[in-house]
Amino acid sequence: KTGYSFYDLNAKLNFDLGAKDKLYVSGYFGNDALRIKEQVERTSSTINTNSGLGWGNATGTLRWNHLFNQKLFLNTTLAVTDFRFRLFDDFELIRKDGGANRSTFTEFTSSIRDYTLKADFDYFPNNSHQFKFGALITNHRFKPRAYTKENRESNIGESDNQLFNNQEFAAYAEDNYPHQKF
Repeated sequence: KTGYSFYDLNAKLNFDLGAKDKLYVSGYFGNDALRIKEQVERTSSTINTNSGLGWGNATGTLRWNHLFNQKLFLNTTLAVTDFRFRLFDDFELIRKDGGANRSTFTEFTSSIRDYTLKADFDYFPNNSHQFKFGALITNHRFKPRAYTKENRESNIGESDNQLFNNQEFAAYAEDNYPHQKF
């Protein structure tokens, strides 16, 4: 038996908080999964397998837009992203001759989760001059590999998890002031 499922969901809400403030909330959620179940009958044994592959992403953003005056406005953004990947195999060998059965489960997962806070300013000194500046900070949470293997008959299991955290900082400034000669 083979099965495949997926979903994608987008949502966005906009709030008008007055003449100078707007709030935007958005999100995306998606997931894909492939599963294969198989039973093989042999003269000496039965083999049952249940394997699968799945991945998904979720994001959420909260953005506040504030107008200080006609020349200066600010966008402040808080964002979260979460990507997940999973590969697994569940194996069972049942011997018909009374010999030792085997049953193992193996799983590999990986994920990346980011938290970002960002401020973007736009300043218009006059109609032909635009100055942009801002900063952001992002915390990255990497799980490049989480591995689990279990042997059910002997109750022996092993696992290996890696987890890394990293911070990213950025600042920028952009001056757009057209000149006749350039």
